[in-house]
Amino acid sequence: MLILELPYLQRYVKEDFWDVIVKTYPLCETDAVWESLFLMMTEFEKNAMGVAEQLHFQYSFDEAKKVKEYLKHVQNLPADAKEFN
Repeated sequence: MLILELPYLQRYVKEDFWDVIVKTYPLCETDAVWESLFLMMTEFEKNAMGVAEQLHFQYSFDEAKKVKEYLKHVQNLPADAKEFN
């Protein structure tokens, strides 16, 4: 696992966040890749909200929701899809 080859990164993040980071490195299975993507999106959103608050920015929940909806749509496409609506 590539992330485990970065010994210094673990020093700078909380243990529970490190555990989530490690879980975002999936096996080469489609379902595992999608699960990892959505897990990372959830963690990103949690951290982005905190950063936005500290920097006095407004976090766009609407934009985040649209991205998730788009990716869910892509996830549910048939494997042989050539296009989508």
